[in-house]
Amino acid sequence: MSKNQFRWILFAWLLLSVFSVAFEYIWPNPIANQAYEYVLEQETEWTEREFSTLSLLAGVAIVSAIVSYVGLLLFKSWARHLFVFSLLLTLCLYPWVGVTVFDIYSLVLSELSTLLTGVILMLVYYSPVAAFYEHDT
Repeated sequence: MSKNQFRWILFAWLLLSVFSVAFEYIWPNPIANQAYEYVLEQETEWTEREFSTLSLLAGVAIVSAIVSYVGLLLFKSWARHLFVFSLLLTLCLYPWVGVTVFDIYSLVLSELSTLLTGVILMLVYYSPVAAFYEHDT
Protein backbone atom coordinates (compact mmCIF):
# COMPACT_ATOMS: atom_id res chain seq x y z
CA MET A 1 0.00 0.00 0.00
CA SER A 2 1.34 3.40 -0.92
CA LYS A 3 1.34 6.45 1.30
CA ASN A 4 -1.35 8.10 -0.79
CA GLN A 5 -3.61 5.06 -0.60
CA PHE A 6 -3.30 5.09 3.17
CA ARG A 7 -4.04 8.81 3.22
CA TRP A 8 -7.28 8.11 1.32
CA ILE A 9 -8.28 5.67 4.07
CA LEU A 10 -7.54 8.36 6.67
CA PHE A 11 -9.57 10.88 4.69
CA ALA A 12 -12.51 8.44 4.39
CA TRP A 13 -12.35 7.87 8.16
CA LEU A 14 -12.44 11.61 8.82
CA LEU A 15 -15.37 12.15 6.45
CA LEU A 16 -17.38 9.31 8.00
CA SER A 17 -16.65 10.63 11.49
CA VAL A 18 -17.71 14.17 10.64
CA PHE A 19 -20.77 13.14 8.62
CA SER A 20 -21.98 10.78 11.35
CA VAL A 21 -22.27 13.77 13.68
CA ALA A 22 -23.35 16.33 11.09
CA PHE A 23 -26.03 14.10 9.60
CA GLU A 24 -28.35 14.58 12.57
CA TYR A 25 -28.08 18.36 12.26
CA ILE A 26 -28.52 18.46 8.50
CA TRP A 27 -31.45 16.00 8.37
CA PRO A 28 -32.95 15.86 11.85
CA ASN A 29 -35.23 12.95 12.69
CA PRO A 30 -38.17 14.19 14.81
CA ILE A 31 -38.77 10.78 16.40
CA ALA A 32 -35.12 10.38 17.41
CA ASN A 33 -35.14 13.95 18.74
CA GLN A 34 -38.22 13.26 20.87
CA ALA A 35 -36.66 10.08 22.24
CA TYR A 36 -33.46 11.96 23.04
CA GLU A 37 -35.36 14.74 24.84
CA TYR A 38 -37.14 12.12 26.94
CA VAL A 39 -33.81 10.50 27.85
CA LEU A 40 -32.40 13.89 28.89
CA GLU A 41 -35.37 14.47 31.19
CA GLN A 42 -34.75 11.15 32.95
CA GLU A 43 -31.00 11.48 33.51
CA THR A 44 -29.52 13.17 36.54
CA GLU A 45 -27.41 16.26 36.02
CA TRP A 46 -23.68 16.29 36.53
CA THR A 47 -22.13 18.20 39.38
CA GLU A 48 -19.95 21.16 38.50
CA ARG A 49 -16.83 19.16 39.39
CA GLU A 50 -17.88 16.20 37.21
CA PHE A 51 -18.67 18.53 34.34
CA SER A 52 -15.32 20.33 34.63
CA THR A 53 -13.34 17.09 34.83
CA LEU A 54 -15.17 15.46 31.94
CA SER A 55 -14.90 18.62 29.83
CA LEU A 56 -11.15 18.72 30.42
CA LEU A 57 -10.75 15.04 29.52
CA ALA A 58 -12.95 15.45 26.44
CA GLY A 59 -10.86 18.46 25.38
CA VAL A 60 -7.65 16.46 25.75
CA ALA A 61 -9.20 13.61 23.74
CA ILE A 62 -10.30 15.96 20.95
CA VAL A 63 -6.97 17.77 20.74
CA SER A 64 -5.00 14.51 20.81
CA ALA A 65 -7.27 13.06 18.10
CA ILE A 66 -6.72 16.07 15.84
CA VAL A 67 -2.97 16.13 16.42
CA SER A 68 -2.70 12.37 15.89
CA TYR A 69 -4.70 12.63 12.63
CA VAL A 70 -2.30 15.26 11.29
CA GLY A 71 0.64 13.16 12.48
CA LEU A 72 -0.77 10.08 10.74
CA LEU A 73 -1.14 12.05 7.51
CA LEU A 74 2.47 13.20 7.78
CA PHE A 75 3.74 9.74 8.83
CA LYS A 76 5.24 10.90 12.12
CA SER A 77 6.56 8.13 14.37
CA TRP A 78 4.66 9.38 17.45
CA ALA A 79 1.29 9.69 15.67
CA ARG A 80 0.14 6.09 15.91
CA HIS A 81 0.80 6.01 19.66
CA LEU A 82 -1.10 9.27 20.14
CA PHE A 83 -3.94 7.86 18.02
CA VAL A 84 -4.23 4.88 20.38
CA PHE A 85 -4.08 7.21 23.40
CA SER A 86 -6.92 9.35 22.06
CA LEU A 87 -9.02 6.26 21.35
CA LEU A 88 -8.45 4.84 24.82
CA LEU A 89 -9.22 8.18 26.47
CA THR A 90 -12.41 8.45 24.44
CA LEU A 91 -13.43 4.93 25.46
CA CYS A 92 -12.83 5.82 29.12
CA LEU A 93 -15.31 8.69 28.76
CA TYR A 94 -18.12 6.49 27.39
CA PRO A 95 -19.62 5.50 30.77
CA TRP A 96 -20.36 9.16 31.53
CA VAL A 97 -22.13 9.81 28.24
CA GLY A 98 -25.21 7.97 29.44
CA VAL A 99 -28.01 6.74 27.23
CA THR A 100 -27.74 7.90 23.64
CA VAL A 101 -30.25 8.01 20.80
CA PHE A 102 -29.11 7.99 17.17
CA ASP A 103 -30.84 8.28 13.85
CA ILE A 104 -30.22 5.06 11.92
CA TYR A 105 -28.27 6.76 9.13
CA SER A 106 -26.05 8.56 11.59
CA LEU A 107 -25.47 5.26 13.39
CA VAL A 108 -24.49 3.51 10.16
CA LEU A 109 -21.95 6.25 9.37
CA SER A 110 -20.60 6.05 12.93
CA GLU A 111 -20.25 2.27 12.72
CA LEU A 112 -18.41 2.54 9.40
CA SER A 113 -16.10 5.11 10.99
CA THR A 114 -15.45 2.74 13.88
CA LEU A 115 -14.71 -0.07 11.43
CA LEU A 116 -12.20 2.14 9.63
CA THR A 117 -10.62 2.99 12.99
CA GLY A 118 -9.84 -0.70 13.41
CA VAL A 119 -8.48 -0.90 9.88
CA ILE A 120 -6.23 2.10 10.53
CA LEU A 121 -4.94 0.58 13.78
CA MET A 122 -4.18 -2.69 12.03
CA LEU A 123 -2.41 -0.94 9.17
CA VAL A 124 -0.21 1.35 11.30
CA TYR A 125 0.94 -1.49 13.56
CA TYR A 126 0.73 -4.79 11.64
CA SER A 127 1.16 -4.14 7.93
CA PRO A 128 3.81 -2.74 5.60
CA VAL A 129 2.33 0.71 6.35
CA ALA A 130 3.90 0.40 9.81
CA ALA A 131 7.32 0.89 8.19
CA PHE A 132 6.30 4.44 7.25
CA TYR A 133 6.03 5.20 10.97
CA GLU A 134 9.35 3.72 12.06
CA HIS A 135 11.16 7.00 11.41
CA ASP A 136 9.80 10.47 10.76
CA THR A 137 9.62 11.17 7.04
